[in-house]
This record gives sequence, structure tokens and C-alpha cells, in this order.
Amino acid sequence: MAKKGSSSQSSMLSEEQHQKKRRREILFGSFMMLVGFLILISFLSYFYNWQTDQSTLEAFFDRNVQSQNILNKLGALTAHFFIYQLFGFSAFIIPCLLGYTGLVLFFSLNKKRILRQWSWAMCYMTCLMVFLGFFKENSPILSGLVGFEFNDFLVSYLGRTGLMSILVFTIIFILVVQ
Repeated sequence: MAKKGSSSQSSMLSEEQHQKKRRREILFGSFMMLVGFLILISFLSYFYNWQTDQSTLEAFFDRNVQSQNILNKLGALTAHFFIYQLFGFSAFIIPCLLGYTGLVLFFSLNKKRILRQWSWAMCYMTCLMVFLGFFKENSPILSGLVGFEFNDFLVSYLGRTGLMSILVFTIIFILVVQ
């Protein structure tokens, strides 16, 4: 009889732990969806106001200076970092990934696919940012600083035709393997 009591007590304990874990997943998933949505709004606003917002970045702590970004200075700083300094247009994959991960956690879907989705998305992001580096003269924010430098480095060693052929092969490889 003592074994039955301890067995039911441990099952109650594991049920409580499961409920706590589930609550944490719901909270973290909703937080990730919210952050993904806010970053997406910030990125969209940055594409319309990036030239005026660049002058407000140095005055981040000055309350008198206002940014044109919908999320004000924090949105302008975040978007400038991810779009202008890092990945360019391909940075839009990041809020999509955050939203997807949040949905998986919130609705308790198959969590095994999260790492796989992030890995493939990073491959797509790299290919897109290098490809958009070809259009740096038309719009400097399409590829971002990292995409521009990466493209410039690869063009200096492979040439434009060589890099384009490697990009096409990489995209075909990703689509076949994925």
C-alpha cells in the first residue's frame, strides 16, 4: 500500500512539473511572437524612414530627438543594426523565425523541427544577402554591410559570374536537400 501512495504522489508531482513547463512554454512562445511582430513592424518602418532615422541614432538617450520609426528610437536602432549593418533585406527572415518558434512553443507543436527551420533559414538568409550585394549601387540597404562585404570579398576571388553560378548551385542544393 505504501508503494501505491508514493506512486500517486510522484505522478501528481510530475503532472505539476508538466503544467509548469507548459505555462513557461506558453509565456515564452507568446513573448517570442510579440518580439517577432514588433521587430517586423520596426523593419517595415525602417525601409520608409531609414535616411531620416540614421541622424537620430547617435542621440539615443536625448529625449528631445524623435525618430520617424513606428517603434521610435529602439525600433530605429534595432532595424539599423539588423538591416543596415548586418543582413539587409534578408533580415526579414529573423522576425518570421521568431514568430514561427513562438507559435510552435505556444501551441505545443513538434519542437524537433525548430532547429532545422532555423538552420535552413540561415542558409537562405546568407544566399539572399550575398545575392543582393550585386545591387549595392541602386540601394545600399538591400544587402546590408555584411552582405556587401561578403559579396565584395567573393567577387574579388571568384568574379561575378563565378559567384552567381555558386549561388545558383547553392540554391538548387538547398532546395533538393531540404
